[in-house]
Formats: sequence, structure tokens, C-alpha cells
Amino acid sequence: MLHVFAPQGREWKTLAEATQEKVRTVKMLPIGNELISINTSDNIKFTVESLQPYVDSVWIKIGELSMLNMEITYVTNVGSKLIIFWKQAHGSCITIVCFDLIRLQPYIVPHQLDICDGLVAFKHADEAFVLQQSVSLWRMSAQAEAPVITLKREMELWISQRVVYGALLFEKNLLVFVDKSSDESLLRDDACLDKVFSGVQTLQVSSAAKGFVHAVVHKSLISKDMVLSFD
Repeated sequence: MLHVFAPQGREWKTLAEATQEKVRTVKMLPIGNELISINTSDNIKFTVESLQPYVDSVWIKIGELSMLNMEITYVTNVGSKLIIFWKQAHGSCITIVCFDLIRLQPYIVPHQLDICDGLVAFKHADEAFVLQQSVSLWRMSAQAEAPVITLKREMELWISQRVVYGALLFEKNLLVFVDKSSDESLLRDDACLDKVFSGVQTLQVSSAAKGFVHAVVHKSLISKDMVLSFD
């Protein structure tokens, strides 16, 4: 169920109901003026749905994915390309599936990532960057032809692995949210990427943190924004 809170009215309202009973929402991601939801009832067939919260409150099915014995670890996007990272129980690699929201067609990206516990992403211009707990930073770019996404390894940010919870760009700095036990000395001295970020700053957070919002909002705008809640 999706709820919306408008600070001016100081009340919560139900914006959209679940499409079916016994359906579990695995991931949800805002892209443009839409909310994209990935649901499943059996962990085999995954339904991709779209909702335009400022237009109506009806979820519309736009696609379906069949992934046997696979679990979604992370979801991001590059423009109209929904990028889904899957891992298989006891597997050694992460499989990347791109769902084109215009063609309404899925593509399997040939390049796979090594399995790791932590994986986060941040955006820059028309690209997305994936940061693994295993220290690797990858660039994802859209292309016209299948598989519509290219993956390129850019660098290693740290000397050894560390627990990461989220990352975002702010004023040419890459802010990386890490576990309180992380050692700042593990950061490479030359951690920068031309035309993307000139430096890296780590911010330590509690391991109890379960969610991360990829946004920096000026304090003067907070009272004007709507807050979304999911249950």
C-alpha cells in the first residue's frame, strides 16, 4: 500500500492499493513522474508495474520477468532503462537485467559482477555508477542496441573491502555512507574520477540504518515536498 503525506494538510492519505492479494513488493523506484514497482507472489515470476501518482492511483502492468531461484539485490536506472541486479543462492556472480521502459522489453547484460554483500549506485548526468563493497566502481551507460546498457570498470576506491550503505554526488564530491567500524585510512589517496567527482568523503552511519534516499534537498524546500510512505 502506498501513502502520501502533504505537510500543508498535515494528514496521510492512501494513494494506491496493492494490485493483488499475497503479492510482495520486492523493489520500488521513482523514475521521472512515475513509480516503478517490481512484485512477485512466487519468487519466480516478477511483475513490473507503473504508477503515475500525480495522475491517478492505478498500477498498470508493463512487463514480466521470469528468474528461477534468483533474488533482487538492488535496483537503479539509467534514463528509461530499469537496471535490476540479481543473485542466485550459493552463486558466485550477480546477473544484471535491463528492462527498457519504452520498448517494454527485458535484456540480460552480458557482463556479470562478482558476488558481494554490499552494492549501491549513484547518478551523474545520463549515467549511473555502481559501487561494490568489494571496492570496485563501475560506470553504466545507455546505448541504442541490445543489451542497451554497457558496463565499464573505472577504479577501486579503497584498499580493501568495507560495508557501504549508500552513495550520492554533492558539489563534485562523492559522499559514501559506510559502517561506523570502517577505517578512513582504507580510502585511496587518488580517489577521483574526471568530470564526475573530484574527491570522496565517507560518512559513518549506524548498522541499524535500513533505508537510504538518494537526494540532497535544501532545507527551505522540505516543507513544500510530499512525503511517500510504503507498507
